[in-house]
Amino acid sequence: MKNTIKVSKLREFLAEMKFAFVSLFLLLCSAMGVSAELENCVDLQKQANGGLRSGLYSIKSGGNTVYIYCYYGNGDGYVYLLPSISNNVNLNLAYLSNDHSLVKVIHKRRQNGKQYEATMQQIPAFNSLPVSVQFNKHDGYQGILNKAMGPYMFIGFVPLSHNVKGGVQGWKVNGQEFTFTNCDGNPNSYFSVLFNANKPGYTSYNGWKNPLMYAWYNLATQVPVSEELPDALFSPDYEIHHGGCGGYSIGTTEGDITGVAIGQRFVITCSVPDDVMNASKTLGGLKPGSIVIYSCNPGYKGSGDLVRMCTSTGGWSGVQPTCISEAVFGPGQLIGIWTAFK
Repeated sequence: MKNTIKVSKLREFLAEMKFAFVSLFLLLCSAMGVSAELENCVDLQKQANGGLRSGLYSIKSGGNTVYIYCYYGNGDGYVYLLPSISNNVNLNLAYLSNDHSLVKVIHKRRQNGKQYEATMQQIPAFNSLPVSVQFNKHDGYQGILNKAMGPYMFIGFVPLSHNVKGGVQGWKVNGQEFTFTNCDGNPNSYFSVLFNANKPGYTSYNGWKNPLMYAWYNLATQVPVSEELPDALFSPDYEIHHGGCGGYSIGTTEGDITGVAIGQRFVITCSVPDDVMNASKTLGGLKPGSIVIYSCNPGYKGSGDLVRMCTSTGGWSGVQPTCISEAVFGPGQLIGIWTAFK
């Protein structure tokens, strides 16, 4: 019996040490800028049990290493591409985000060097359509004019299949609608950030300003200093086109803008919590605030946290419990403390 107890306790100790080592390793990687090769920012955070901070990480795409910047907020976040990304990467940006209803546009201003942000969404007429985010392509949408300034990040709003002459189009910026009537059926409907690897200039088609085209600049709010993005994420070049009588602008149209970065939103979820031997598990969901309840089988007592909560950073609170046979312990012997929700 004594040997059985020793083996059981040794297994518990090794399991706890393994968990602690993996968590510490991922946290150190985050602090040192070392990358982990997983699918997206949500997966990275799940693997670290919610312990990662905003920073630069890498993922694999078609055998290529791609660096992304994960900004982790409170229950959600945004993922950004680096302008230095290779032109030859085949990257499906839809896999980087689980919320395709909006994007965030952050720009830097020459006048004060500060960063400003605005969210962009579909107008109500196109609410059923996603905001399409693509890398180096524009499937289903009219393409950009300055392809030579690629690679580029393409943000499409009204697809070719929904474009009609005389239709009302536009976008919603920080909750406010900006629309125009497509006068001639021209199907342009996009905002594209140009990473401009080879540094050619724009085409001879010059841009101009109007409230629709620069709502993301005029309505933007200042980013708190503690939440500012690294300068390396910004590109000075972009192209915006609407319509048919909507407008066209490029990176030289507004002199106060020195750089633009577009982020895709993701919602934090927790990984499926592990099963516990000799216990049943009731899972309330994987969104922040959801709980999992472990119930030890008859004849077993719990050690650790029998109730754990999915936190806003994507980890489970407390310590993974164990259920140990009551026969192992004498009457009144302390085997653990239930510290749920810590």
